[in-house]
Amino acid sequence: MGDQIFRAAVSVVSNAAEGRGRGERQERQFLNISLGSCNEVIVQLGVCGVCKLIPRSTSRDLIAKYKEMRGWLESQIRVLDGEEGSDEAE
Repeated sequence: MGDQIFRAAVSVVSNAAEGRGRGERQERQFLNISLGSCNEVIVQLGVCGVCKLIPRSTSRDLIAKYKEMRGWLESQIRVLDGEEGSDEAE
């Protein structure tokens, strides 16, 4: 489980960073991959908390941080889709 979480967590930041250096169409694609990986981390952390592989308080705290990241990714995708002002893309 730890390896899965590690790979997904690295994917979140790596795909967001890689997409940033590309055109809008590809950036959106990479942000969507990053969003999927973020959701994967959230689920896996929940499983770890329920199965007592990590303390539930740690699970909750980490999930909250990844939910914040998910919100940021979603907002960046909305910016690329033209649903928000372009000043939030930076």
